[in-house]
Amino acid sequence: MKVIKGLSVFFFLAVGFSSCFDPPEFPNQPEIGYEDIYFKVTPDVVIPDTLVIVITFKDGDGDLGLSQDDPQYRSDPYHQLYFYQENNTQKLSTFTVRSTTNIQYEILDIPNPSLGKLIFPRTKKKINYDTLPEYTCRNYTYLAGRNLLIEETDLAALDSFVKFTDTLTSSTSKFYQLLDTLYFTPNPNYNNITVDFMIKNNNGSFTKYDWGCISAFDQRFPVLSENTKVPLEGSLAYRMIGTGFTSLFGGKTMKLRIQIKDRALNSSNIIETPEFTLDKIRR
Repeated sequence: MKVIKGLSVFFFLAVGFSSCFDPPEFPNQPEIGYEDIYFKVTPDVVIPDTLVIVITFKDGDGDLGLSQDDPQYRSDPYHQLYFYQENNTQKLSTFTVRSTTNIQYEILDIPNPSLGKLIFPRTKKKINYDTLPEYTCRNYTYLAGRNLLIEETDLAALDSFVKFTDTLTSSTSKFYQLLDTLYFTPNPNYNNITVDFMIKNNNGSFTKYDWGCISAFDQRFPVLSENTKVPLEGSLAYRMIGTGFTSLFGGKTMKLRIQIKDRALNSSNIIETPEFTLDKIRR
């Protein structure tokens, strides 16, 4: 996994779509199909290569796409992580974050700060909480780069070991920027496209590639149409960019498994590409 973490991996999306003004009748649950896949290799080894999957889509009410910059698509139910709070028993209480108009910050949305302390790696040392997971990047997140705030009225949910990096004030409240590590679980509704890399085994079966703690290629494609409740039909090209495709998958037979989700949280059917090697799909 050191190789994976060292990769310079980033993402961008290229979306093409068309809609018919004599609306066809599609179900509100999105439907996707396979159209194409190709691999573009750059001559310079330090410049990332690109793996592109093209899918077709149909959606009856056109609610496809999420904008990362729009606060409504960063709050519940589209928030990225669930956080946890002690509940004076072995049970944990779940809470999320709420977004601000400034996309730089998010605020912990704690319904009852007096219920118990937030769950940190050190919480595992407490009586009744020793069954919490061990500290790994899969279930604890360091907040230094997240710009996560807690409102002054919610400080009762923090223990005495918490550190802050900044204090911000508004016309109605004061906020503290946390510098700590919190227990979390990912929200499956945060991304609207999931792409699994399936590697073929010697016996003909396939195993999903484990990207470890990086987010890999489950991401968001943007809003396809601002005109809601209108059926959409078209193609979406999803470009996955990285410097390690050949070193990781060169010579291996593989396929991709894809699914999308609309803003009503309806999941599409799951599709798979034909089997391929990177060499055979180079363009």
